[in-house]
Amino acid sequence: MDTTEKIDHGSQYLVQYINQHEYYNEYDENGNPNIPVSEPSLLVPKNYNLEDDMNMVLKGSVGTFIDFCVRRPAKHRANLIEKILADGKKKWFEKIKGGFLTIAPFELLQSYIFEALTRYGPEFDAFVIHHVMSKNAEEIEKSYRDSHIQKHQIVEIQRCYEKAYGEKLSKKVSEKFKGSTGKFFVQLLETPRSTETSLDPNKMSEIDVKLFDNGFSQPNIDKFIDFFTKNSFTEIRLIGEELKKTRGFSIKKSLKGLFESKLKKCAKSVCKFKRYQTYIQRIPPSILENFFENTRQDEKY
Repeated sequence: MDTTEKIDHGSQYLVQYINQHEYYNEYDENGNPNIPVSEPSLLVPKNYNLEDDMNMVLKGSVGTFIDFCVRRPAKHRANLIEKILADGKKKWFEKIKGGFLTIAPFELLQSYIFEALTRYGPEFDAFVIHHVMSKNAEEIEKSYRDSHIQKHQIVEIQRCYEKAYGEKLSKKVSEKFKGSTGKFFVQLLETPRSTETSLDPNKMSEIDVKLFDNGFSQPNIDKFIDFFTKNSFTEIRLIGEELKKTRGFSIKKSLKGLFESKLKKCAKSVCKFKRYQTYIQRIPPSILENFFENTRQDEKY
């Protein structure tokens, strides 16, 4: 049995990691009364010992190290990588040189895994996004999306992306995706979100349910995009609940259909915001999942 399994599946040794959201987010500075405390979901060893991780990684395979990186919080992962590259450099070099240091420059999958050994947290997410938007990256993205990309927080990823690649993520997105889909994602990246979580009765009276029925044809498209990008995710959920309660209208149901455009899928993803999540200023993972899922498809509808 791999040594990682003893930690990951031995529940008596695991506790919930307090800080679920590892990355810096400008809205969280000095505490924000409008953002409730995170509900931790990541399990970590009750008595974390960096030396134990280090020893198990050096005894195991490269796969053991990748497993640790997936299952550890960014803080633990950063400490582990730093120690491996410093104290265990010679041993680690012997372990990885056969599989990673002899690769051809254009073997993207191996290059991707090698980057995973030296990057972590938002830097790694920015790397993933950059290569997902490049050619021949679909299979790589599909393999890693579920294990890592769901942990991102967009504010820090954008900063790391610009630092690493010298351009804004929103600019790259606008170049890659045209029309309403491109505008939708650019606004999601750039539009400041309201921090208010209480539902304004006046806002409810202004909402026209026809907005959703006519959301995919001009000239209504701009209003539709504005609704999904300028309201906070919590507000969208509350609005959806209130519309269903007072008017019997379901936003999610109105967006369902056998044939769906990329824009329609993304809007529906926003509506799937889970009740107890706290991503008030953050893009839900499902939005970028749908984003990447459709990179190679034509917008037919």
